[in-house]
Amino acid sequence: DNGRTWTSHPAPGLVADLAADPGDLDRVLASTDRGPLISTNAGADWRPFAQRAADRFLWPAGTALYLFDGSGNVRLSRDAGETASLVGTVGAPVVALTAPGRDDLYAVTRDGRIRRSRDGWRTWATELRLVGD
Repeated sequence: DNGRTWTSHPAPGLVADLAADPGDLDRVLASTDRGPLISTNAGADWRPFAQRAADRFLWPAGTALYLFDGSGNVRLSRDAGETASLVGTVGAPVVALTAPGRDDLYAVTRDGRIRRSRDGWRTWATELRLVGD
């Protein structure tokens, strides 16, 4: 209902990242201190997520779920995370993500860079460095 009403559920642990399936908003991924978890009922219950190495998620549209591990590797899943294939690397661990367009992604890395991919997450360029050497 576009955010007019909310249902509360206990957090599944210390949460670092959340992503909802744009095609099924009851399916939610969480990066937690217990590892990556998935809920298929809008956060009422959680179970371990199939992609155990993932610690950041981006689900910009359709079936394209991007999974980022602690090294900055990027995997693409077309089946809600049941399987995933390596498609590139950001070059450093990621702390925040956004996708203003289908093939346009920004990632903030732990080393203070804002990285951008314009080709479906295959290559990355530094747009801005937030901290000096």
